[in-house]
Amino acid sequence: MDHKTAYAHHIAQAIRHKKAIAQEPKEEIEELPEDDGMGAFEEPEAPLDPKAARKERIKAILAR
Repeated sequence: MDHKTAYAHHIAQAIRHKKAIAQEPKEEIEELPEDDGMGAFEEPEAPLDPKAARKERIKAILAR
């Protein structure tokens, strides 16, 4: 088989493969709800004052 014939067969095979993929039924991906439960892991914003930030960390540790 010469180069041109091999190339033509390769292109034809790629086209058949692409058409076969397009005809297969696609699986629908289930959408996640807006609230994915990650809100429980969000930390409150720390105050800008270093002393206040330390107090907040101590409160958080003692609250555990």
